[in-house]
Amino acid sequence: MDKAARGEEPAKSEASRQLPTRAVPNWPLFVLALVGMGLTAYLTVTVWSGESVAGCTEESACDVVLNSRWSKLFGLPISFRGFLVYSSLASVAWIKRAGAQWKLAWMISVFAVLYSGYLTTISLFELKAACPYCLSSATLFLVTLGTTIYQRPRGSRTFFGARGLSQRRRLGLS
Repeated sequence: MDKAARGEEPAKSEASRQLPTRAVPNWPLFVLALVGMGLTAYLTVTVWSGESVAGCTEESACDVVLNSRWSKLFGLPISFRGFLVYSSLASVAWIKRAGAQWKLAWMISVFAVLYSGYLTTISLFELKAACPYCLSSATLFLVTLGTTIYQRPRGSRTFFGARGLSQRRRLGLS
């Protein structure tokens, strides 16, 4: 006896299980990314020009953070890397497949929040200084992550999808 004869719902086709697409970009994500790009672009240009940022005098907490040994990675300012992360989020906002967009935005945002948390911890406990620009960027990444979590597509049951879930079960991870 087949499922339809027993009164069970027939298996849905693959096309009907796909997550929806977006007709327009994800405006909240895009706007947050643009704000972050503006902030980090300003910090990067200021560092490369050798000037101090607005509101941060020499030897201020902001100056201490932006000129510490943690302010550069492989010779490039951390703010430039932040600009690249925000640019990635702005690009992800234009992906039409809601599920793919959400997964990428979530992964980028989680990485950004964790790395910002690491740098903020160093700033507060090692350098004993706080840069308002850096804290603004960290807060912006938190808001971006919160927005991304809130926008999770309804059709996605797990982050990894059904196949990922069965693989996690096989490995004993769920």
